[in-house]
Amino acid sequence: TAQLEFVRKKLSKIVNGPAFHGARSGLIIRVLDTRTTIYERNADLPLAPASNMKLLTSAVAFCKMGPDYRFETSLLAIAPDGTGALRGNLYLRGGGDPSICDPFVRNPAVFLETLAAELAERGIHEITGDLVADDSLFDRRFLGKGWKASYEGEYYSAEHSALSLAGNQLRIIVSPGAHHSAPGVITVQPEATFPKIVNKTRTTNRNSLRVGRKKNDNLIIVSGGISRWEGPVAFEVNVHNPPLFVASAFHEALKKKKIRIWGDVRAIGPGESVRGLTKLCSYVSPPVVRLLAHLNKESDNLFAEHFLKAVAAHAQKEGNLENADHIIRQFLAGERISSDGLVVADGSGLSPLNRVTPRLLADLLTAMRRRDDWETFRNTLSVAGKDGTLKYRLRGVTLWGKTGAIEGVTSLSGYVVTAYGQTLAFSMITNGENISIGGVRTQEDRVIRTLAGCGEEF
Repeated sequence: TAQLEFVRKKLSKIVNGPAFHGARSGLIIRVLDTRTTIYERNADLPLAPASNMKLLTSAVAFCKMGPDYRFETSLLAIAPDGTGALRGNLYLRGGGDPSICDPFVRNPAVFLETLAAELAERGIHEITGDLVADDSLFDRRFLGKGWKASYEGEYYSAEHSALSLAGNQLRIIVSPGAHHSAPGVITVQPEATFPKIVNKTRTTNRNSLRVGRKKNDNLIIVSGGISRWEGPVAFEVNVHNPPLFVASAFHEALKKKKIRIWGDVRAIGPGESVRGLTKLCSYVSPPVVRLLAHLNKESDNLFAEHFLKAVAAHAQKEGNLENADHIIRQFLAGERISSDGLVVADGSGLSPLNRVTPRLLADLLTAMRRRDDWETFRNTLSVAGKDGTLKYRLRGVTLWGKTGAIEGVTSLSGYVVTAYGQTLAFSMITNGENISIGGVRTQEDRVIRTLAGCGEEF
């Protein structure tokens, strides 16, 4: 039709514009109901997708685990004998839940205290063995494959584990001391003796605080000046070895309930089994669909890494990258989606080693449309002009989408509704060392507005 030719010419002009010079870029647009491709350019080019990788992670989790699945975190031990003592070890078993953090759990310390209170209510006042963090559902590769060293201290690259708490971040609060030059007063949330905090602060006339943690270490050094004239200053610090962090915080919660641990606080060892133990109490997460909405709308990397490994664990395999990769490829094959060019390095897209073609993502979005609960999945995506990472983009356009950006990469994929009322599935990915992320995003938005403005049927 004349409209189709006009749209194609306009799209070609956009994607061949100066913002894309020197870049490798792919684009595909498809009418969802008829599966007719109305435009494509380099649709089979494997590209680093940035956070568009989360579309693949979340779709596979949605289909394999189900929207109503809930993660469970539980306390296991030998059955109580009525003496008030638990004989042997107490296991805090992680089920892969990433949601024991804001906004799902406003205060993680209260979560731990609730578990401790349940033990106290059963009359338990001591554990004769160890407090053991059981994170065995996932492997102990706490960081994604290929994550850059420069990411380590950033909030978006917290370590992930089958047992996680507060986004695996420690909140460090520094308050002024009693007098000038006195050490600052440091408190942490949640309370924990792990990691270790070294206080090198002094009370001064102005703030000059610094917080640092060495790579693969849990020694956190807080230094510099804290103003005696201002209020407390807070920092969020990623912790190393989340299972021990969670166990340490739980130990503090147990002490508040006057429950004594006679043994050590440690992580579960190789081959150590929890079979035959009694579940004393547990915490169950909100349903998966709510967690996926947070993952996609807020582009939460920790949630994505949890779901990548949870997909493998749900299939009764160890939660690791290799098993997840196998299940993803099986899923794609079952949907008759080609995995040519696919490289799965993580679940979030933070790794520059990931590779996905725009066609794969468009095929994935099309396949999800065939499901009876398609709208449930679609609604986990950011809504243009309303929420998530698209809250301030493309206002006035009916769009559910997933954004993506890392160094040298920008992407946007999802569903857009035309003025005529047709729903289109699309995927745009651009890679280039010297691209302007903002400049390319402006052109992404031009593509979407061109499609949204189409008032005739394709």
